[in-house]
Amino acid sequence: MYKELVNVSGLRMVEAAARLKSYSKAAEELHVTQAAISQQIRKLEGQLGCKLFYRKGRKMHVTQQGTVLHEAICMGFNSIIEGLKKFKVSLLPVS
Repeated sequence: MYKELVNVSGLRMVEAAARLKSYSKAAEELHVTQAAISQQIRKLEGQLGCKLFYRKGRKMHVTQQGTVLHEAICMGFNSIIEGLKKFKVSLLPVS
């Protein structure tokens, strides 16, 4: 089931890095090391066969492919959150 789905924690790392435009800030937010973020993103880039981020000077930028993936991740996570809200509501006792 969902064999195409890559490491979900790696997707969280991509989402945070793209949103924050920083591996270090993403690492801080997710309570992992910057090296862990870098390693997971490299692994994901290898699986996808494309670069998701690049550096220009001291700034990190998201590639076009990275932007597409970031948008898809956000949509997917939002869908999961909405599903969890519905699930949580369905567990409330009916009065």
